[in-house]
Amino acid sequence: MGCTYAVRGFDFDYVGILWMSDLVWRTNRWCVDPQHVHESGVINTASRARRERDPDTEARDQLLQSVKQAYRILLTRALRGVYLWIEDEETRKHLKQAVKI
Repeated sequence: MGCTYAVRGFDFDYVGILWMSDLVWRTNRWCVDPQHVHESGVINTASRARRERDPDTEARDQLLQSVKQAYRILLTRALRGVYLWIEDEETRKHLKQAVKI
């Protein structure tokens, strides 16, 4: 995920996004993998979530919401189009179906 602070408040003709394994679609829901979150704005939450083994903890939920918001910000910065590369196959399939590509 890119740094949302670099693009917040700006609009661009086109945006390219590399959607990595920090946010993936699994069994009909979004899941965050704290091991793959390196965004400086959520480093404390990511560190807490890494220490917790249970995927349904408060820190993981906060991290999930932050990562989802970051992708939303990045995906809405383009005026003309978005180029999106998605690392995870299941996530890619879900998003293709969701936007009917």
